Amino acid sequence: MSGLFITLEGGDGAGKSTQAEMLAGWLSERGHEVVRTREPGGTSLGIELRKLLLHGERYLRARRHCSTQQIALNTSRPSCARR
Repeated sequence: MSGLFITLEGGDGAGKSTQAEMLAGWLSERGHEVVRTREPGGTSLGIELRKLLLHGERYLRARRHCSTQQIALNTSRPSCARR
């Protein structure tokens, strides 16, 4: 198996996702197979960990608030479902 592993580095908001999307499109148009990944990973756990790392205590408060609301109301609120 041969290929390239390309990484894009930069701070939050630097445009890494935008550049990755543009590069993937450019490579795909030229017939290359593209597999995009994102740290800490594309799993449900990885996505939750990323949110926690990026937003810290604010994310935890929002999660606790939604859990409390769901228990109290026994229904899902749109604001909780979006988080």
